[in-house]
Amino acid sequence: MKLTLKSLATLTLLATSASHAAVIYQANDGSNIDLYGRLGFNISDKKTGDYLRRL
Repeated sequence: MKLTLKSLATLTLLATSASHAAVIYQANDGSNIDLYGRLGFNISDKKTGDYLRRL
């Protein structure tokens, strides 16, 4: 029972933290670099609409 509750709590915390992104850099034209957790990032260019996402 304890192991199940700990596993469920851990998965819940990981799922909620993964959905939030921190903006690392934002340029004057609106492009930005976002960081998702430890392994993911998102680089977007507002002019072209292109983005690069790695997880």
